[in-house]
Amino acid sequence: MEETNKTSTILVIAFALIVLALVIGVVFILTQSANIPINVQTPPPTEQIPVNPPPSNTQDEEISEENETVSQIAEYTIELRDNFFSLTNLTANAGDIIRINLDGRGSGHDFVIDELNVRSNILFNGQKQTLEFQIPENSSGQSYEFYCSVNNHRLMGMVGTLTVL
Repeated sequence: MEETNKTSTILVIAFALIVLALVIGVVFILTQSANIPINVQTPPPTEQIPVNPPPSNTQDEEISEENETVSQIAEYTIELRDNFFSLTNLTANAGDIIRINLDGRGSGHDFVIDELNVRSNILFNGQKQTLEFQIPENSSGQSYEFYCSVNNHRLMGMVGTLTVL
C-alpha cells in the first residue's frame, strides 16, 4: 500500500512539473514577442486611397523632358500602430512615383517592401518619415507585400499589399 502511495505521489509531482514547464514555456515565448497587447483590439477598417484621385494638393505630375512621359505622384499617409497599418491596400500604375508619409503611433515599427528596396527607419510614437520611390515601368499586374520587420510583427498580421494596375 505504501508503494502505491509513493508511485501516485511521484506521478502527481511529475505531472505538475510538466504543466509548470509548459506554462513557463508559453510565457517565455509570449514575452519574447515585444509589445504584444494584453487586450487585443480589432484594427479599424482600412481605407483604400486611389492612386489617381481628382486633382488636389497631394498629387503632382513630374514630366521628363527626355521622353515626355508623365509620372503620377500619389501620396499616402499610413499610421504605424501597434501591430497593424492604418492602410493595407494600396494601388498604383506602373511608372508612378509613390510618396508615403509614415506616422509612428506605436512602440516601434517600420515599413518594408523587399522587392522595391524600400525600408523606413524604425519609428516610435510621434516620429514621422516620408518615403518616395518609383514603381517599375514593367510591373503591371504585380503585387508587392509591405510589412513591419520588427520582431514578429509581420507574422502577427502587420502586412499590406501594393498592387500595380
